[in-house]
Amino acid sequence: MSVPIAEFRDDRGNRICWDGEQIPNTRVTFTGSNNTLRVESGARIGNLSVQFDANNGLMEVGSSRGVPSFSATVRVGEDSRVLIGRNVSTTSTVGISATEGTTISLGEDCMLAIGVQLRADDGHPIFDVHTEKRVNVSRDIVIGAHVWLGYNSAVLGES
Repeated sequence: MSVPIAEFRDDRGNRICWDGEQIPNTRVTFTGSNNTLRVESGARIGNLSVQFDANNGLMEVGSSRGVPSFSATVRVGEDSRVLIGRNVSTTSTVGISATEGTTISLGEDCMLAIGVQLRADDGHPIFDVHTEKRVNVSRDIVIGAHVWLGYNSAVLGES
């Protein structure tokens, strides 16, 4: 089920917590259960697509004042979190992916340029052929306050 950002709750425990009017150019897709999108009052949202493709996911977006809007394509997986601080802005739509219980956190007053990618996961597991152990385990990403991520930069959850 896909819905725009507006106050929302379904029978699988998915919800959007937002006290304003419906935000245009947004889409939230729920395919799991017990997922929550919280958008703080005063948040400036541009094009935003959020996909909760598992259960118990959380995304929070802080308020904005005097900065450009926040635009992203976001994937929130099983038991994962994406936390966007106050006054985080983008110059275009950025990509964010948190799965397998990871957290991606952006501190206050961050700026993200064109082509930025934040990926706590590789999108698929890779195993060592000798040990049969997974070599690309998903990892948290924490970006502090007042950080600028420049053109086409990628932040990966590496071990």
